[in-house]
This record gives sequence, structure tokens and C-alpha cells, in this order.
Amino acid sequence: MNFITTYDIGVNKPKIPENIYNNWQEIVDSLASIADVPSALIMHVLPDKIEVARTSHTQPENNPYDANASEHLGCGLYCETVMKEKAELHVPNSLNDENWKNNPDIAIGMIGYYGQPLLWPDDTVFGTICILDKKDLIPSSTVMELVGLFRKSIENDLEIIELSYSKEELLQSEIKKKTKQIEDQNTKLQDLNKNLEQRVDDEIEKNKYQKHMMFQQSRLAEMGEMISMIAHQWRQPISVISMGANNILVDIDLDCIEENTLREHAQEIVDKTKELSSTIDDFRSFYKPNKQSVNINLEDVVEKSLNIIKSALKNNDIDLIKKYNSNETIELFDSEIIHVVLNILKNALDSLSENKIKDKSIIIKTENKKISIWNKGKGIPEDIIENIFEPYFSTKDEKNGTGLGLYMSKTIIENHHNGKLSVENIDDGVCFTMTFGNISKG
Repeated sequence: MNFITTYDIGVNKPKIPENIYNNWQEIVDSLASIADVPSALIMHVLPDKIEVARTSHTQPENNPYDANASEHLGCGLYCETVMKEKAELHVPNSLNDENWKNNPDIAIGMIGYYGQPLLWPDDTVFGTICILDKKDLIPSSTVMELVGLFRKSIENDLEIIELSYSKEELLQSEIKKKTKQIEDQNTKLQDLNKNLEQRVDDEIEKNKYQKHMMFQQSRLAEMGEMISMIAHQWRQPISVISMGANNILVDIDLDCIEENTLREHAQEIVDKTKELSSTIDDFRSFYKPNKQSVNINLEDVVEKSLNIIKSALKNNDIDLIKKYNSNETIELFDSEIIHVVLNILKNALDSLSENKIKDKSIIIKTENKKISIWNKGKGIPEDIIENIFEPYFSTKDEKNGTGLGLYMSKTIIENHHNGKLSVENIDDGVCFTMTFGNISKG
């Protein structure tokens, strides 16, 4: 039997990083605790077998599934039906169901099952997320919704992993391609001694390539900073989820659980899980290649940026003051403008922290087609303020800055949006102003 076709298994996919597996471990542990079952699993299908990618550790004495344990395909596991139909499956008690009374999990006592499929971005199958019990399994609607939210979070991880892998391959391919083009052009210049016009054309092409590479270098450097911000953003919701789950367990142990209290804890867990998923969606949208313009309000662009960096600002005791006065909807490449706003906010955060400002604050103001960001930190020395938009010019030390952030920001505002990015020192602080024109789609 061709199992790849039967289960539409994703092939030639990137490996899952260890840090992602560690996040998934927290997911199955939380799911098993909230659902009060001995086993919560993330299963990964391969061309000839299905294996346990992660298993919950909350009830080790009652959980018969070990990490990396595997079973051959075609043996009739619950998960095989989930993967084949790409749909959720609920079997309350397989002993009472003619279709399931002979499945292999009965041999280890797991008679209740609920699971959902996990899919790669191209809709091929990665595996399943599921819960199992040794007694009748009747999950509440809250638990089933939670499984769905965790499924979405895992599928978001798979999309980010595949996107990063594709971008890396594309970048390497582009480097090889451009390198060969440059070598070929150099050979032709030496052999044919082309005229001045040809040399000018070659230099233009080379300049375009260098700008592309500088942009990639800037984005890769900022990705590390964004991941750190996402980590700060996740700490508080994860703490709330953990506390809510622990409160439920304590109430169960003390035999004093009330339905309203349980519902409040469960709803808080669901809300915070949605917040985690939303953060990942913002992160994915920011890095996903997209050159489509949108009609958007400037306040919405600013708020999308703040959703990524607000925890970092809060953790550094920075007071954020918003003065929104623009009701105008304009056409922008929103992911590029988020890139610029984040870069300026990150620079402001660094300046306020490094200069040990006592009352740290950032003021964001919108008006007509302008966004102004002013931090009350140390201003920029007048002898270098004219140089800060030059490529590779940085006031930070080498390990903390590439010198490309403000250069790329100016390119985005002035070349892609026909606007202007300016800077001036104001009252011992510095203010960056973005003024937007009509976008350039060429």
C-alpha cells in the first residue's frame, strides 16, 4: 500500500527545531491537565510509520505512550482515520463500538479517544493532536475548543518553520545565481572589453543586488530581536494559563471545585491561548513575504507594531503615550511600515535603557499622513545626526547593531511610499517623523 498517497503525507519537509518541540511539550502537558486525562499526544506520520512526537508527563503512571514510540501504518489506530479523513474523530468508548473494538490501543487500555489532524501549509498531513483515556471519554466543548486552538498554534509553528526553510533556500539559491551572474559579467568584460554603457548597466545591476542583500541582512538581524519580543509577550499569558490549570487541580484535590469557578479558570485559559495564537499570527504576518498594498488607518499600523513590542516596553518600565489624530485611510505596504515603526521603537527602547533615564517615556503621534515617534531620552549628537540614515552607520557597538535599520527604514518610506523620514532633537530627546505620499508599485 502507498501510505504517502493514502494519508496524503507531507514529504521533503524541514525538521522540527528542538525549541519548538519543547513548546509542544508544554502544550500536551497543559492539555492533559485541563482535560484530566492520562494521555495527550502529538503524533508525527512518516512514509511507513506513525510515531509519538510528544507525550504528556502529567500522569506518568497512567500514560502508556513513550516519546518516539512508533507503530506501523495500516494497523487500525484511531489517528489513521483522523489523518485519512483530515477531520476530528471522537470515540467515547471503543469497546461499545463495532468499528473500533479491535483497534490496537485497546490492548493498552486506552478506550476513549478525541483527536484532530495537524496539517502543513500545503494541506498535507503532519500528524495529529489527541487525548486518550482508560474510561469513557466525553470531552467538554471547552476542551474540544482548546484542542482546536492548540492545533492552530502548532500549525502556525509548521508554517513559520516551512517559511523560514523556504526563505533560506531561496536566499542561498539567489546568492549562487547572482554570484554566477557577476562572475559571467566579469569574464565578458575581460574578454570583450565592453564599452562604457555596458559597464554602467553592470554597475546598476550590482547595486540592486547589494541593496537586496543588505535588506536580507537587516531582516535576519531583526528576526532575532523579534523572537525575543515574542518570548516576552508570551510569558504573562503562559503564567496565567499555568496558574489557572494549577488552581483547577488544587480545587480538585481539595474537593471544593465549583462549576462557576471551573468555568472561569477554563475561560481564562482559552482567552490566553487565543492571545498566544494571535501573537504568532502577528509575527507570521510581519515576516511573511507580501508586496500587496492595503488601505489602512495609521493608528492600525501603529497598534500592529505595538502588539509585537509592547511587552518589551512594559518590562523596561517605559511609559507609552499615544496621541492619535489621524482619521484618514491611506494605501500602504503595511508590513513594511510595521518594520519601520518597530525599528524606531526598538532604537528608542535601547536609548532609554542604556542611558538610564529615570522617567522613561515614548510618545507616538499621528496626524493626517504623518507618524511621529518621540522618546525623552538622550538626543543624537549634532555632528552625526546627518549620518544616521547612511548604510552601516551605527551608534551601537558591533554586536548590537548592523547599521542597516534606519537606512532600510528611509528606503521604505522614501522609495516605496514616496514620502519622507526625518529626525530632529527635541527637549533632550529625539523625534522621528514619517510622512507618506503615494506608494510606488514598480
